[in-house]
Amino acid sequence: MSVACTVAVTAGVTLVMSVPAGADPNDSGSCPAGAVFAVGGTWDPTGQTTQPVTDRYVAQGYASKPVTYPASFWPLGDQTYDQSVAAGAQTLRTEVNAFHAQC
Repeated sequence: MSVACTVAVTAGVTLVMSVPAGADPNDSGSCPAGAVFAVGGTWDPTGQTTQPVTDRYVAQGYASKPVTYPASFWPLGDQTYDQSVAAGAQTLRTEVNAFHAQC
């Protein structure tokens, strides 16, 4: 797994622009300017702690997409830390790919 994915899943916000390769940047249709993918850290499975950051991007026309994943680890959760990170990384990849396919 890349370091960037691990850092993003640990806690952070990933910004993705909505203009696909080869597309006219002035013709975005109904797509937002981009998307902000909010990934919370441990014990923040829905990324609520990232809301102050995502709010700044939403005000600029970006879509905010929370990335939900277990965000816990054994013995206080049912997965190991590595399993939780892997689940978060996969969910982030899926969300980014879905956004790119749509926009």
